[in-house]
Amino acid sequence: MARNKLNGLWIHGSWVADPPIIMKHIQDNMRKKFTEPVISRPRMPLDGFSKLSDLEANRLIEKFTREEVKAAVWECGSDKAPSPNGITFAVVKRFWNELEGNVIDMMEQFHVHGSLQKSCSASFISLITKVSDPVTLSDFRPISLIGVINKIISKMLAI
Repeated sequence: MARNKLNGLWIHGSWVADPPIIMKHIQDNMRKKFTEPVISRPRMPLDGFSKLSDLEANRLIEKFTREEVKAAVWECGSDKAPSPNGITFAVVKRFWNELEGNVIDMMEQFHVHGSLQKSCSASFISLITKVSDPVTLSDFRPISLIGVINKIISKMLAI
């Protein structure tokens, strides 16, 4: 069996091989799994939490430096978790001299606007098989594929 080929799934006790039916089943399942009902959330009082000093607070709003961005890129695993477009950090590191200006520009855009263009912030849910021959949806685990730029920003904000 081809590694990325799905011949069918058991859905509600029946074997289904029709791709549109399988796709609808997966979409319905993911929608249910990742949709949160709107409910009242408890509020937590903020008393007793440590506060940032003025210096620490100002540090949070400083622009990212080229050195910080490059360090964040190099801290990311080279061949782990490709972006939705298939790009891994191995590609970014290999072509850093060509990509650095664009990456820095996007970091500056994020700093100024607090957001990125939709094309940079897209993410996809992909299903990874847990077993060699999956036959039910529980034989998969969902992972989110996010773009390299989002990963760099996450890394930068976590430092």
